[in-house]
Amino acid sequence: MDDGDEPRIPFEAQLQGHLQCFRIYAERGITSAGIAGGSAQSFRLYEAVRDAGSPVRMGFMYSEGSFPALKAIGIKSGFGNDRLRATSIKVFHGNSLSGRTRWLSEEYSDQPVTSAFRPRAQADLDKAFQAMHDAGFQIATHSERRPQNRDGAHRHRARAGEKSAPDARHRIEHASVMNQPMLERARHAGAILVFHSYMWEHGGKLASYGEKRLVMIHPYRTAIDMGIHVAGHSDSTVSAADPLLRIEDMVTRKGENGIGYGVNRRVSVKEAIKVWTLDGAYATFEEHDKGSIAPGKLADFVVLRKDPRKVSPDTIKDIMVDATYIRGKNAWQAPRNALAVIHHLVPGIDFGDGDEEENLNHVR
Repeated sequence: MDDGDEPRIPFEAQLQGHLQCFRIYAERGITSAGIAGGSAQSFRLYEAVRDAGSPVRMGFMYSEGSFPALKAIGIKSGFGNDRLRATSIKVFHGNSLSGRTRWLSEEYSDQPVTSAFRPRAQADLDKAFQAMHDAGFQIATHSERRPQNRDGAHRHRARAGEKSAPDARHRIEHASVMNQPMLERARHAGAILVFHSYMWEHGGKLASYGEKRLVMIHPYRTAIDMGIHVAGHSDSTVSAADPLLRIEDMVTRKGENGIGYGVNRRVSVKEAIKVWTLDGAYATFEEHDKGSIAPGKLADFVVLRKDPRKVSPDTIKDIMVDATYIRGKNAWQAPRNALAVIHHLVPGIDFGDGDEEENLNHVR
């Protein structure tokens, strides 16, 4: 079938679908979302989503194929505004660990093959990285397993060391399975490791790798202890776009079946919250605007029914989001019947006048 014969989703339907998706994100306590790999055409779609009142901010990674056109007109990382901003160029250097299409230097424990997909030639990767770096783009390399992570960290080190951009903050997306030498390279390079945390959905599948390799899958504990900059992501729909679930995942490393996987790489609740707030902002050069509540920042925050630091780690995902605020303004509010629970817990607060937003300020 020719491309022209393929069914196309009408623009208005795409717009409304994205708005509905982002409303769900706001309901889950998301204030900023990343779009990982899009074209100039899809950037225009997200401009329309922004202008139609998206309840969350958007960071946009252009696909590598868009780079020549972007370079020609001088667009680079930071283009846009605080509602929709170009963050980086996404480069593919491998496939999926959970999908069994990642090239491994050792066999999959439950399959007699090491590869369904081989990475790019190093010379090609070097040339692409150099051009993007010189054009002022942060590079976000989709790379999950050695030797892809080894090569990615090496090239990021070369780029980050350039005098023209000593704080390049190039990223390795997923970096799902690492070893100590690769982590050392990443630290030396100043690369940001944007790890998965999907034991809840995929832990049972990954158990076949064996405990020796499990402890280096999503190795937040080791990386944080080494002083490596890390950030989190859902890679939705690979795992749910749900920060509280992802935080619980990092803290317990348990699957939905209740079994722990590589539990000696667990992190504290405080560390996990930081990964999903200030560290995420650092990964997009926005730590001066986002990631914490402080004078001069954008005042993006959520109101939670319970303090994640004070509940059983196995129940963090169950904490209700009461409200989400963008620039100090309410972007999502829990339904009135949910607010009645607060009224029961905190008697004396009157919701009868319908001003739930103001009353929630008192609860906060």
